Amino acid sequence: MSERRERKLQHREAMIIESAARLIDRVGYSHMTMDMLSEEAGIARATLYQHFKSKDDVMIGATRRALENLDQFMGSLSGQAVDQLRAIMRFMMQSGRDPQGFPTMVMHDELLHLFAGHPDISAKFQVLNAVLFRLVEQAQRDGDIAPDLPPEVVIAMIMNNIQAPRAQTVYPGQRQDALAEYTLRILFAGLKG
Repeated sequence: MSERRERKLQHREAMIIESAARLIDRVGYSHMTMDMLSEEAGIARATLYQHFKSKDDVMIGATRRALENLDQFMGSLSGQAVDQLRAIMRFMMQSGRDPQGFPTMVMHDELLHLFAGHPDISAKFQVLNAVLFRLVEQAQRDGDIAPDLPPEVVIAMIMNNIQAPRAQTVYPGQRQDALAEYTLRILFAGLKG
């Protein structure tokens, strides 16, 4: 396959994933259909099925790509543990808008069951959790996160807050990047105790 054709396919898949994210936000994953997705993406059903066999396949593909990108990003980090945690959280929040980034839609509770049958995805989530756990413990030793907070709770707070920039629909006029920064400031100020 030529490089140009490969880029075109990747672009179309990214567009499909973006369309799926919008639909999931509007109607929920369980109500989303492939017909709705092809309409939202502005492509024929046959074209959609050339890329993904089902809506589950859309989510699995999006999640695999996102976790690979997140893994690469985390591998590039250095510095204080708390700064790395902020950077990871910022990446996850801001890249939710980027089709190659971390789609925050994968954090919807109704989607987590999809990953049970995919050990590679489960393993990547376990690696993410281990990295976050190590960084939280180091930030606690550094005095940047209160030592009495269980690391599991801190990680849960981080993961639950990555969707905060979507609050733009609740607070129109606020830029997504500004909402992400406010979330980071509030969360990490509270974690310091």
